[in-house]
Amino acid sequence: MAKIPAPKQRGKCVEIDGLIVCPHVVYLTHTQRTVVHKMHRENIGKLRKFQNTAKAKKKSQKPKGRAA
Repeated sequence: MAKIPAPKQRGKCVEIDGLIVCPHVVYLTHTQRTVVHKMHRENIGKLRKFQNTAKAKKKSQKPKGRAA
């Protein structure tokens, strides 16, 4: 009977017989990757819209001058 090699620890990754398993790595199917990229683009769009709105509000506020 073949002996199962003991796993070796490499940081947070574990190597078992040449196969490295990392808990922080995610493998996605093509469909899942497409959905994640779509959500990312939507989030970037919302963030840019929020930033542009904040910049517009800041520009529209007139600085208060000193009364003479």
